[in-house]
Parts: sequence; C-alpha cells; structure tokens
Amino acid sequence: MLLNPITVELVSMCRRPITGALRIKAALHVLDWLGCAIYGLRYLHGKALLNYLKEVPEGKASALGAGAKHFEQAAFHNACLGNIAELDDYHRSSLLGPGAVVIPAALALAEHTGATGAQFLDAIVRGFEVMVRVGQYLGPQHSAFFHNTSTAGPFGAAAAAADLLGLSDEQFTWALGNAGTRTGGFLQMRHEPCMSKSLHNGLACQSGITAALLARRNFTGPKFVLEGPQGLFPAMAPDGSPIEVIYDTEAAFRLLDVSIKPWPANRHTHPAMDAALKLKALIPAGAQISQVVLETYGEAIKQCDKPDPKTEIEAKNSLQHAVAIALSKHKPGIEDFTPPLDTAKLIALRACVRLQEDAELSRNHPQHYGARIHAQLSNGESISEAVNDAWGDPTWPMSISDIEAKYVGLLQKVGVPSNLQAELVVAIKQLPDIKSLGEFSKRLQRVSAA
Repeated sequence: MLLNPITVELVSMCRRPITGALRIKAALHVLDWLGCAIYGLRYLHGKALLNYLKEVPEGKASALGAGAKHFEQAAFHNACLGNIAELDDYHRSSLLGPGAVVIPAALALAEHTGATGAQFLDAIVRGFEVMVRVGQYLGPQHSAFFHNTSTAGPFGAAAAAADLLGLSDEQFTWALGNAGTRTGGFLQMRHEPCMSKSLHNGLACQSGITAALLARRNFTGPKFVLEGPQGLFPAMAPDGSPIEVIYDTEAAFRLLDVSIKPWPANRHTHPAMDAALKLKALIPAGAQISQVVLETYGEAIKQCDKPDPKTEIEAKNSLQHAVAIALSKHKPGIEDFTPPLDTAKLIALRACVRLQEDAELSRNHPQHYGARIHAQLSNGESISEAVNDAWGDPTWPMSISDIEAKYVGLLQKVGVPSNLQAELVVAIKQLPDIKSLGEFSKRLQRVSAA
C-alpha cells in the first residue's frame, strides 16, 4: 500500500492553478458536449428521459429540453444525453469520454452554487483530471468487462462537484472515496439493442454529485478506495497500475489530451474512416474498388468486426460499414449510421473489406489510434493510405471552426432555431469572463427538440 492514499494525491493535483488557455479549451468541450447532448433528445432514449423528468420537481438547473429542474436530476438527465449519438469527446489511453459525465455535473453544481464562468470551467478541468487519471491505469482486464466511463466517471463528477462546493481537502477525499464505492458498468450493453450505455453516464454523474454533497456534511468515505486491499484495483482491475494514477504530478492537465470526435461512431472506427477518406481522393475517375484490406490495431477489430450491421448500434461499431461509408461519401454523417443500412452500394463495399491486425499499430495503441488501408482497383492499380492518429486527437486536432460546424449541424437537425444556436455559442465563448451563469442558463432552458 502507498504511504499516502491516491485520493489525497489526486486532491493535491486538483489544487494546482488553472490558466486562461485551459479555460478556453474547457469551453470548447462545453460547446461540443452541448451539441451532442441536444442531439440526443432526438432518440428514443431522450424521449424516455424527458418523460421521466415530468415526475421531477421544478428547480433552477438547466435540464436540456425540459426547462429548469432540481439540480441533481438535471445533471443525471444531461449526462445521459451526452453520449447517445456516439459523438462525445474521448480520451485515448483511458478509453473513456469524460465530457459527458463531468460537464453535466459541473454545470448543475455551478448553477446551484451561483458560480462564475471561470469557476465552472475550472471544475471541468479538475473533473477531467481525476476521471482520466483513474481511467488510464485500470488495465485491459477491467476494460474487457467494464465500461471505463462508468467506472471512472463518479470520480470525475465528484471532483467537479467538490471543487464547486468548496470542500476542504479532507472532505474532497471523502467525496472521491464514496464515489468509488459504487462504480462500474458492464459492457454487455454493447451486445444488445438497449439504452444502458447512456444510463452508465447518468448514474456515474449522479453518484459523484451525491458523494460530494454528503462529504460537505462530513459524511466520510474510504481514502484508500482505489488501492486498498479490497479497493477498486484489487477487485476490478487486477492488472491495472494504481501507482501510475498519481505519476508525474506536475504534468499538464489531462484535459489537453482529450480528443473531440468528428464522426458519429465508435472511436475505434475513426482512423479507418480517416484513412479511407484520404484513399478515396486517390481513386481515378471511373475506377471501381474490387478489394480493400484494412490494417489496424487488435482492439479495433475485437470490438468492431461487424461485416453485416443491421441496427444503428451495430453500424456504429462496424469497421466494414465505416470504411464503406467513407469510400462512398464526401464525409460520414450521422444519418449514415441509421437504418436502412442495406443499399446495394454499401453491401457491395462492405463485402470488399477484409480486416487485418497490424502488430505495429497494436503496439502503438492506445497512445495512437492508427490504420492503413489498401485498395485494389478494377483497372489493376493498387493504392494505399495511412493515418497514425484519428482526426480530433491532440496530434491532429479539429479546428475551432470544425467544432463549431459540428455543433451547428447537430442543432440544425434537432430544429433548434439559428438565433438560439448563435446565442449559445457566444455565451460559451464568454464563459471564462462572466460573473454568473444566469444568462447562459436562461438560453439552455429555452432549448427544445423537434
């Protein structure tokens, strides 16, 4: 056992000062999360969540599509919405999406406590820090069965909430301890047409907030919840590396290493689409594809080898479908992963795709998400393309205009008026400097989905 509990060290890391540049990056993640969450209202998941909120008391916190609700229920609702479309942000080596859990927690507590915009953004940075650090070192045995976002999410939500509640160091550690006592979510939800993945996010957010609220009232929690003899790592992550959670305490905040996703599908399909889009530009006019070999890392094939997808979930987790879409479109759109998926062109292209694990790309994963694609053309020519990282990763980032275009495209599909879209963008850009979230909250509470 370590001399100091890992939770104590995590709290110390969270006390580091946060720069203006970090706040601007956090605001971009707020914009990205908002577009994803509002779009989630279109799904049956979103409609069920809205119906559930009808039974929840009114309050002062923004619940997307439902006006103002009690802050704990608003956070749960918003967290459930954020990953429905598979477009939420993603951290490569921790295998999780921090924004969909941490941002709703921070938003609800910021509205509840009357925080400034800077305090709201700082809480996001600190929530990302804790969530990503825990997730990075859970190990492959854990991620084989558990959804890392669900496991590490309560820690991130608790950190964001603790920061906004102004907890002492000891209370902060209790919050992390109690957040970790009820954590994890089984990956069985990947194999069935169900809505549980979004519930994982909502419950993770809710657990973290509850833990922080109780800690404020001196409700104690286990400080050795991660590395203790019956803690998370021994129980659920036996090949994980708890000591590395707090390695390099002066490293840049993990927020800077979080990716923003351009394509609405499992992140493991993105490098395949990126490589296929580059290859498509090389195909001579009139030439047809007769065979495609996609080389990528083993985990991508393990999760996303689905040659004949029938449902939206299957399509978003299919390398063959992802490649077929990229080779047939200018760029993949959200509608390309919803049924019908069986057009003659897509069936033919999917049938051409053969998957092959590449040892080098597997060694480089999860620090890099790479793919190589080779195509044999009807004219006898062979062409190839490759990417070492997926578009949206810190090594190949989306521009601010790309992120704004993604947001606008999603809100347009949901029917949010263009003037409200623009007002929200302006309000988010102003977050680092505003003294109150009041006007931002009013705009959020005007959102509804067609």
